[in-house]
Amino acid sequence: PPFSTRYHAQGKGWEVVKEFVEAGESARTDRRPQFQDMIASARAKEFDVVLVHKFDRFARNDYDFIVYEKELEDLGIVIESLSEPGDASTPAGYIGRRMMQIISTWYSKNLAIEVAKGMQKRVENGGWPKRAPFGYNNKHNKNSAWVEVDPKNGPLVTRAFEEMATGKWTLEEWADHVYSLSYRSRNGNRIAKTAWSAIFHNRFYLGETWLRKGDIPIKGNHWPLVDESTFAQVQEVLRQHDKNKQRTQRYKYLLRGILYSLDADSPCWVETHPKKSISYYRSRAKVNGSHVFY
Repeated sequence: PPFSTRYHAQGKGWEVVKEFVEAGESARTDRRPQFQDMIASARAKEFDVVLVHKFDRFARNDYDFIVYEKELEDLGIVIESLSEPGDASTPAGYIGRRMMQIISTWYSKNLAIEVAKGMQKRVENGGWPKRAPFGYNNKHNKNSAWVEVDPKNGPLVTRAFEEMATGKWTLEEWADHVYSLSYRSRNGNRIAKTAWSAIFHNRFYLGETWLRKGDIPIKGNHWPLVDESTFAQVQEVLRQHDKNKQRTQRYKYLLRGILYSLDADSPCWVETHPKKSISYYRSRAKVNGSHVFY
């Protein structure tokens, strides 16, 4: 399409001043960076024609199409389609464009329904229609798709549940421990404690599957990485952590999360001594390999 649209513009004697290429962006919304860049350039009067391969690449949403088409019209800019020619200034051209837009919107909405039905069917058959969680890999061939245990990270997830069930770890400590063992996320980053919290609450690791949040999980086809007893124990451990956190945070400190130590080059935290009825801010730095507290 980019080559053909350039060729078409050349044939019309138009100068191509800018190209806006959207890779994989859905035209059902106007929240597309390239689309918004194009609208900003239009408002700056940088061109007087918008040439698209098909009108549905401009917008598949009736409201967006009409609103932005009207704005461009007010700016003296016309929209032309390479594969759907027509003069919208004539009655026949106008109704033709509207019909094409209605059909495009119908196609988009119907496709979304059909895709959702396909995903629901896969779940009902024990499959998982989304990206596999950490510890699993998505696999597929010409006829089917399935989820397999990741040979490296799968055992790590199983061990994580077993260790957390002992009650000996906090999320922060476990995240630090895993990082020290050189395990990383799929993006090569540290696996944060929030990510571990999500893992420990995810029933997918029990071998269950579902489509939407709030659906009743059913038995999936994938291999579970944790048993019911261990999963339940981990939930109890995490609940106790939450209770302890709420208990220790019953005092409010105005500078919590704001104060920063220049000497230590690190954030400050609050240290409280109930017996002395005092609290103060502290920070920690590493000097010559040893921790120094301020």
